[in-house]
Amino acid sequence: VSDVTKNSCKISWYENGNAQQWQVRGYYKNELTIDTIVNTNPAIISSLNPASTYDLEIRAICSATDQSWWSSAGSITTLCDAYSLPYDHNFDGLEAPKCWTQGLAYPNTQANYWVHKDGVYRYNQHYDEETESHPATSTSMLVSPEINLVGVTKATMSLDVLAFNTGNMRILVSDNGGASFDSIIANQKFIVNGTFSFTYDLTPFVGKTVYIGIEGKSSGKANSYLVIDNFSIEPIIACVRPYSLALDVAYDTSARFTLTDTTSN
Repeated sequence: VSDVTKNSCKISWYENGNAQQWQVRGYYKNELTIDTIVNTNPAIISSLNPASTYDLEIRAICSATDQSWWSSAGSITTLCDAYSLPYDHNFDGLEAPKCWTQGLAYPNTQANYWVHKDGVYRYNQHYDEETESHPATSTSMLVSPEINLVGVTKATMSLDVLAFNTGNMRILVSDNGGASFDSIIANQKFIVNGTFSFTYDLTPFVGKTVYIGIEGKSSGKANSYLVIDNFSIEPIIACVRPYSLALDVAYDTSARFTLTDTTSN
């Protein structure tokens, strides 16, 4: 498999006989979604979904009544597409969210310190088993999917952070495809344990696609960690969203709710 894009890939194989035609099948989450006949080797498989893993298999067609056994399956994962607004993720579920990455692809960072578990992303301070120590310099950046800010006039980012046993964090942005990142929320040193909320006006980046980097740095203390949750990037609109929706009273077939409105409407 080569030339993988968001929606296609090129496949090639070794033909053991003299077949000039082949049948390709692809499965997404064990469901048959691709079933096509190709006449070239290599061949382009298209109409794939972004950020999706497919298991592909192929067989030779020697004649209308003579086909080979199916080959063993090979897997491909298509590239991620840019997400449009509003984009939000609370990281619920057992599987890590699609297109969040970390580690060595980004300069001056170390890999695999961010772990998706129990519906959150957690930065575990690196623990060196050989020296039984927690280096104060261990740093790792968790990077969001590409977010499309084209077509909006204003946008804002928000996220919640739980800090335990201190630690450091900063928020960065890239508008050049992840080649480099610039700090937008300077280093935050958490002195006390607790949950903290951060927001940042992304309006200077509208008209572009961006990646958001969340960089954790250990405090040097044992069992220190950062947890992020409720990440969102939304367009800023004039009509302000109400909040604090709460159940007031429940009846047999209906219910009454209360909310807080930040406008006079």
